[in-house]
Amino acid sequence: MNDLLLLHGALGTKFQFNELKNVLNDHFKVHSINFSGHGGEPIPGEPFSMELFACDVLKWMDANRIDKINIFGH
Repeated sequence: MNDLLLLHGALGTKFQFNELKNVLNDHFKVHSINFSGHGGEPIPGEPFSMELFACDVLKWMDANRIDKINIFGH
């Protein structure tokens, strides 16, 4: 089964995808993360940026030993 990572937008959290995850679970192994400074994650010592959030995704993928993933977000 393919992995799918759901990414929240500004001021969002991974929990906003709970219902969507339930719908997609039959078709994907569904994951979601909170970006730095969101959903209780510590506020970083640097400004929010696409680079920071991209690093969040890559660190999460490394920690979970995932080398390839589909992404949906807003």
